[in-house]
Amino acid sequence: MFKKQPYIFLILILLFSFLLRLVPALNGNFYFTMDQGRDAVYVREILSRHQLILHGPATSIEGVYEGPFWYYFLSFGYLLFQGHPFGGVFMLIILNVSLTAIIMIFLKNRFGLKPALITGLILQFSWGFYETSRFAFNPFPLVFLALILILFLIRFLEGDKNSLVWAVIPLGLALHSEVVALIPFLLLYLLVFIWGTVKRKTSLFSLVPALFLFCLFLTPTLISEFSNNFSQLNALRNYLLWPKAVTQKTNFTIFSSDIAGIIGQSIISAKPIVGFFIVLALFIYNIGRASNILVRRFTVLVAILLLTTWVWFGSSSGWRSWHTVYLEPVMFLAIILNFISFKKPLSAFLITFLFISQILNFVPCYLTNYTNRTDQSLFINEVKAIDWTYRESEGRGFSSYIYLPSVYEYPYQYLYWWYGLRQYGYLPCEYTAFPGHPSLFVPGLKHYLQPKKACSELVFLIIEPDSDLGRREAWLSQVRRDSSLTKEVVIGKILVEKRKNRY
Repeated sequence: MFKKQPYIFLILILLFSFLLRLVPALNGNFYFTMDQGRDAVYVREILSRHQLILHGPATSIEGVYEGPFWYYFLSFGYLLFQGHPFGGVFMLIILNVSLTAIIMIFLKNRFGLKPALITGLILQFSWGFYETSRFAFNPFPLVFLALILILFLIRFLEGDKNSLVWAVIPLGLALHSEVVALIPFLLLYLLVFIWGTVKRKTSLFSLVPALFLFCLFLTPTLISEFSNNFSQLNALRNYLLWPKAVTQKTNFTIFSSDIAGIIGQSIISAKPIVGFFIVLALFIYNIGRASNILVRRFTVLVAILLLTTWVWFGSSSGWRSWHTVYLEPVMFLAIILNFISFKKPLSAFLITFLFISQILNFVPCYLTNYTNRTDQSLFINEVKAIDWTYRESEGRGFSSYIYLPSVYEYPYQYLYWWYGLRQYGYLPCEYTAFPGHPSLFVPGLKHYLQPKKACSELVFLIIEPDSDLGRREAWLSQVRRDSSLTKEVVIGKILVEKRKNRY
């Protein structure tokens, strides 16, 4: 059966992977936070006003941005779903399913069909892999990019010199996903290049097309910098000279503990420290003994990526969990391949153990996708809050003021325009954080303020919970000051108040 129809099982696994991700996101059960709202308003500029966007999401350094390709990537999904934010989720789902297909085809040609199918199936139950398609977040493509980089480097080690040039593509795309992850990726690439040069598998001349290709990914940033007097470069320079910059102190002790937990979770989620020592022993034992050369190469490259990640993020205090979102899936894949490379009785036992340990963690986490319907950041709850303001306005003009812990009310800036306007035919008189203060951070805002109806005394407050109660209460005292409460409702964890102005 495997020999006669080898692709039937592969297609079934891909279909399972697709449905596994699609079903929980149906009916708006996915996150649409400040980050996703920000992305949406920039995608709106691309699709609605055909603007050329030259920078992407903001980094943790004020005035420095990722590349803009992330917005253009999302645009395909938004266009396909006519502006629905699910389009962003759909693009991440397609990216992860495509990665599964690439991995299985790559393994089939080098390791055999059964190992490829086993790997593809078990990979779907890695929560670290699955979670990167639950909602649209710009660091999530790092999983795809890290694994594609490793596969290109393996092809180079197999003798395909052109693959060293093509391996620059995931490096360039990292600039448009999460730029800080470029450094460990680049260090891995350079170490392989140096090894290839020493072994005379390549030459310095091969860097010329690679550098040219990499510069293509820098083009939007370079155009933006020339147009804005090198504002990002100046912001970066000023930040690096700041005494409190994250680069001013190392973080090896804390990051070592964190990265050990990430490694351990890739095999035993319940006992990360036990998992870490198992993985460490597995790599040390099998890195030179694996029966399949592909497994050896993959393991070595993953070990180097792990080392470069540790060096880079440990050398500063700026690490955040999303910076290394690629680590757990990459480690998990390396573990699967190492387990498969053992002889059959032991291999079957280890694969079964790994499968069970992942299922025990995956199932309860996955089920929360169905049961956790109260989160204030879920798209479905935000839409319900908007629905309530329109219904309670009874067709009259009204103003809506929004409180989010992030301060930036991007989600409602987009949803009032996309959903409210389509569903009810008009926009609020104001939809912003403070009365009389338009959201200056929203690109092209003046183009998204009409049509309106004659303004009435009706005011709605959409209030999300915040751990900083003092800041929330200060906002409430200002916005409530000149109005009286007539009605309120709680949608999930969102409090929505209907109020009337006293003047």
